Amino acid sequence: NEQVTYRVEITGDDLASTPDWIPSDENPPLSPRQALRVARTTVSQLMPETTRWDLVGIELHPTDVPNKWFYEVSFREPSRDYTVSRPLKGISTFVRMDGKSGTIIKDWKE
Repeated sequence: NEQVTYRVEITGDDLASTPDWIPSDENPPLSPRQALRVARTTVSQLMPETTRWDLVGIELHPTDVPNKWFYEVSFREPSRDYTVSRPLKGISTFVRMDGKSGTIIKDWKE
């Protein structure tokens, strides 16, 4: 029985090509609304069987590289899809400040 898990990662090289955000600036280079749009596209490609995701939150995270930030966007299935036999699915994804999704890594487990 194969199980697939997904990881999303953003490397230092990925960050190098993204715009800086100095927190004294009013707004980040990518708005939360744009990050949400990118994240929705990503999760619908990863899990096409789930037709609707409810937004749980959008968080802005600093990185070890000065002035480089990314968004973490989290979703869960609508509660009406809940059954006792199967808990609700949740998923989070990263969005870079250049409007690109983090790199999706597929892990296969036997």
